[in-house]
Amino acid sequence: MHPPTMYFPLIVDEALMVEPTETESKETLDNAIAVFRKLYELAGTDPEKARH
Repeated sequence: MHPPTMYFPLIVDEALMVEPTETESKETLDNAIAVFRKLYELAGTDPEKARH
């Protein structure tokens, strides 16, 4: 995974953007999605903890 751009986070405070590379396996993408889902759930239940 790599950040697609450095410009967007400069104009939107605390933005986090990632995108898969063209060579990522399905397993790697599934693992990344699982992490993103956990972060999303944490942001909804404990936003302060999600920030750190």
